[in-house]
Amino acid sequence: YDMRPKDLENLLVGHKVVSVSTDDNSLVLDNGTTLILEDTSDCCAWFDATLEDINLEGNIITALKVDNLPDGFAITILSESEEIGRVSVEGSLGSGYYCSSVNLIVVGVG
Repeated sequence: YDMRPKDLENLLVGHKVVSVSTDDNSLVLDNGTTLILEDTSDCCAWFDATLEDINLEGNIITALKVDNLPDGFAITILSESEEIGRVSVEGSLGSGYYCSSVNLIVVGVG
């Protein structure tokens, strides 16, 4: 489904990222849950996700900070006040009917 920042926040806060794959844009959490940020396109709309600077040594995730950008948004992952990672989502709504973000696939909720 189209990922909203709140969806990611609900799954990340209170957990720790134990592994990251930039090949398939996935994060594995300490409870065994795998989150996959899947690029998507439909008709004239498209969105791509990029995982940036995920610090596996960070503490438990306490909050996310969302910055709206002209063609998407950026989510900063925080542990207390320290930045431990970033997810960038950019694309085009096209007509606004087809998709509005990347797909979030949740596997094995722990």
